[in-house]
Amino acid sequence: MKRFLCFMALALLLGSCLMPSMAEEVPVETGAFRLPIDLSGGKAPAEDRYLSETLYSDPSIRVEITSGRVQLEENVGCDYWVADVVIADASQLRTQPANSFDGPSGDMPMSRIVDRVKAVVAMNGDYFCYSGYGLILRQGKVYLNRLRRGRDVLAIDEDGDFHGFYKPGFEEVPLEVDGKKLINAFYFGPILYDHGKVCEDFNYPDMGPLNRSQRIALCQAGPLHYKIIACGNTDQYFRGMTLQEFAEFVSTQEIEFAYNLDGGNSSGFFFHNQKVNAISNTEFRSLVDIIYFASAWEGDAP
Repeated sequence: MKRFLCFMALALLLGSCLMPSMAEEVPVETGAFRLPIDLSGGKAPAEDRYLSETLYSDPSIRVEITSGRVQLEENVGCDYWVADVVIADASQLRTQPANSFDGPSGDMPMSRIVDRVKAVVAMNGDYFCYSGYGLILRQGKVYLNRLRRGRDVLAIDEDGDFHGFYKPGFEEVPLEVDGKKLINAFYFGPILYDHGKVCEDFNYPDMGPLNRSQRIALCQAGPLHYKIIACGNTDQYFRGMTLQEFAEFVSTQEIEFAYNLDGGNSSGFFFHNQKVNAISNTEFRSLVDIIYFASAWEGDAP
């Protein structure tokens, strides 16, 4: 484990040398952009705002993709991908089902959902319909509130701030926190990192916590500043990290809070409507829901 942490520190140091500061190019006119809190999509990203294969920037959103490889132990490494996202308004952090959150869920290829909502960057959600339990709160509407202390909950308020609830029971997640309405909530977990503390509870047998699997997390790095972090390999039957290794890795990525979402062959990370993580994985599943960041910019005035 000490060797793992040393490699994490080295990766972070190299990353800080190679990556430009997000603070240098944050979206301007913060607060001037807003999307409706519903299941409509975002504004179409402007093609000329894709400044490279790894960078998109317009006045409402900036996304930069980085990737690398870390050594977990001798002769065992893992690839990773990070999307660093800054948005101008919390409404640009959105969710979308393949079909419906309150009817037959269905599924479809992630690329079709991403294209439908015009996402700049997107990730898979929590496969909300598979257990019949949890808190399904999406785009301001509660579809299910049936908590039974089985999993951690991530709730996101109207200002885009994250709140973690550790294995809550029925009605233990309020619909407002500090006077702010909750807009989205997810029931998967666990919480990986919480304001300086790495998660220590990996008692989630159905997630294969000890398996080195593909994993993905949604993280908050600051106000209206987020990161999507994924891990996996393309050369070892899509293996990745254990839950503990993943929690320790995301803790090195200059974040405040990290939440684990559906992994394995459901782990999908799209930018410019192209899959970024483990692109050779032909077993990538169709999905029932995604989390995405959208542009709220109409484009230059004529």
